[in-house]
Amino acid sequence: LPILILIVETCNQALTAVSQPRRLTSPGYPGQYTNGLDCNYTITASVNQQVEITFNEFQTEPCCDYVEGSPSVPVSYTSTLNVLVVKFYTDSSVVRRGFNATYKQVTCGATETPTSEAQVFTSPDYPSNYPNNENCYWNFQAAPTQQVEVTFTAFNTESCCDFVEIIEDGQMTEKLKGTPTMPRTFTSVGQRLTVRFKSDGSVSRSGFSATY
Repeated sequence: LPILILIVETCNQALTAVSQPRRLTSPGYPGQYTNGLDCNYTITASVNQQVEITFNEFQTEPCCDYVEGSPSVPVSYTSTLNVLVVKFYTDSSVVRRGFNATYKQVTCGATETPTSEAQVFTSPDYPSNYPNNENCYWNFQAAPTQQVEVTFTAFNTESCCDFVEIIEDGQMTEKLKGTPTMPRTFTSVGQRLTVRFKSDGSVSRSGFSATY
């Protein structure tokens, strides 16, 4: 008897990120995607971890088909919390290959609730040199009506390309790199503060040690 094989393109998926990279592609890849797609891929990491996704190939109709953000490749994005959502939309005409990406759970960074007792956090592998190509977020949320205070006690990064950003309400308020004078203290206006650490693909230093 003849066998009919029906391939269903899974457009909306709930995915789990682990430490080993997993693959995510547009429907039909490496063939062409279809018209009229509105896809949501929800990627979840463990509590207090982040999701990193890297687009290795990206080819869509320039005007009208997109992943939100429409990146040039290769490019990576890291979530600030443990959930990242990828939205892929196509219109009713013209198709391309789409995208090929990998995603994984990032082991650096955390989501923390500060208390009256100071706690320490550091760049990966501190006081040894940090790895290349890190992109870490520490998200601090104090109790209502309280503020977050972060104090850097040691700091040493590649001065051109590796840095720490202080972020509040989605906006970078300070940037540290090289060997600035220590200690440096930053206090949030509201109850939330984010610290981002980014290193490039070459040259590493000891990084930083800080308290919150």
